[in-house]
Amino acid sequence: MENKFELQKTEKGFLFLPMKGSDTAKFGGIGVCDFCANYAAEGKLIPALNCYYCNDCFERWNRDASYYPEDSNYENRKAQYYLEILNNH
Repeated sequence: MENKFELQKTEKGFLFLPMKGSDTAKFGGIGVCDFCANYAAEGKLIPALNCYYCNDCFERWNRDASYYPEDSNYENRKAQYYLEILNNH
């Protein structure tokens, strides 16, 4: 079975999963950006925050956020959790 979802990393080091809003239904979402509350046909899941952001909000968040390497174990666990759900449904 081919994995449809693959982790990507920002230049700061944050892990994220690009996806369609409809894909969020696999983990109980409805494709609404957790920041601006608008429907996002395409966006990014940020495992460390347990949030789905539209592309605009993701870019703003990534610009302003600080990456803490000591959080990487938590971030990796959350990313694997979401990958398991997304790639097995």
